[in-house]
Amino acid sequence: MTKVRVLENPDGSIRVMHPNWSRKRPDETDEEFLNKGAAKSKYGRLPHMDIEKDELPKDRKDRNDWQLDRNNKTIKIKPKVIL
Repeated sequence: MTKVRVLENPDGSIRVMHPNWSRKRPDETDEEFLNKGAAKSKYGRLPHMDIEKDELPKDRKDRNDWQLDRNNKTIKIKPKVIL
């Protein structure tokens, strides 16, 4: 399975980092590799969670409504508010 890093922006929205796994050294753990990639980006200090890529919501049409669910270590979609 392939892990991705899900980062939480200050406004509560999220971004997903898809690392290039072919660059991982044999002596690195997945976490070390993800940390190294995040440290090189300007988003490295954001709260984050590492999940399997197949745990991302399948439908991207609501991607602006994705939120981190840290209790369940997954991504959930914010409910729509209908007025």
